[in-house]
Amino acid sequence: MLRLGLIENLARITTGLAQGRRDRDLANQWVERLQAMAEKHPSRIVIVVADMARADPSLSSAFVAEFCQRLSRLNPVLHLARNWLEQRTLEQGLSVEQLVHQENQSQASDQVSVSHSISSLRLLSAIDWKEFVETLSLVEQTLRGEPADVYGDMDFATRDRYRHVVETLARYSPLSEIEVARKAVELAQESAQQKGREDRTAHVGFYLIDKGLPRLERASGARDGGGKVLSNEVFVSFPSPSTSAEFSVHAFGHAGIRARGGGARRCRVAAHSLRGHIFARSQSAGGGLMELARHCCCSSRDFCPVSAIHRAGSRRTVAGMVVVPTILRSAENIDDLLQTLEIHHLANRDPHLHFALLTDWPDAAQENLPEEEALLERTRPGSNR
Repeated sequence: MLRLGLIENLARITTGLAQGRRDRDLANQWVERLQAMAEKHPSRIVIVVADMARADPSLSSAFVAEFCQRLSRLNPVLHLARNWLEQRTLEQGLSVEQLVHQENQSQASDQVSVSHSISSLRLLSAIDWKEFVETLSLVEQTLRGEPADVYGDMDFATRDRYRHVVETLARYSPLSEIEVARKAVELAQESAQQKGREDRTAHVGFYLIDKGLPRLERASGARDGGGKVLSNEVFVSFPSPSTSAEFSVHAFGHAGIRARGGGARRCRVAAHSLRGHIFARSQSAGGGLMELARHCCCSSRDFCPVSAIHRAGSRRTVAGMVVVPTILRSAENIDDLLQTLEIHHLANRDPHLHFALLTDWPDAAQENLPEEEALLERTRPGSNR
């Protein structure tokens, strides 16, 4: 909105400058006619002045300033036209000097306003608005008071997601956003007293995006509409039984699947799964899931690794995995996939964020093809880097 206001201010000034340019061009046209008549038939200048009087041009400050500036440098005979101009401006309740002064002030004001607007636009681009918003947000300050002390360690996209849930619940309840956030913290505090601060229910996220959301809805008096809006998210979770870390898989766009730690309110997506693994049956099936998730997920596309949480000497690690579903077609295809995966890894160096290819073979008339074993062997060394 600040940018829009500044751009509208520039548009207003530009419109005024364009009109001023047209008025100055009109003044120049009349001065040139007067000058041409003064050079050929000085005694007939009165005819041009009469024509100008009949045309009745708009005597704006730009017109008067340009007209007088040009006349002061020309034949003294042209002062007849200036006398006419002075009489016309007096009829409007202003003098020529006042209009010239007004035009000079207007030009100086426009110059300063344009300079300030452009400087402000540059400043708006340089400000860290994420930090600005979170510094001033009372909801943010309230959520940071949770007993688990996890919220502050999350990335901006996750915190922003939590705040949007608070905003939605407040829209469907009689409470304000700050009061809804306080309710979530109170529920987390009650759970922390009963189960300890290390329990996942001591985190406000359990009541904002996970199974505790219905409790928060009841505590805040939210109507049914809030729950329906908040459940419009595709979230597929596959906990691995062989590790204490929970791997939750988010789907987005065509870049793969994004991993996000912690529980969430889930809208189940049909997928082929077995023992924590996902099997892509075909390229089109994976693409369909990605497209569905792209339209349903409201979070940003930034990768969201969750850092380890230390509590009283204990360590609980919530890990995430970025999984890219793809079809293995050729050696060149495999090399490109491995290179892209390595680039993603180098751009997101977090000890708890992992990257993987979820692969399958193209459709075929038989179960195994002769060339598949060689392609698989080409994939294994690169995937272990």
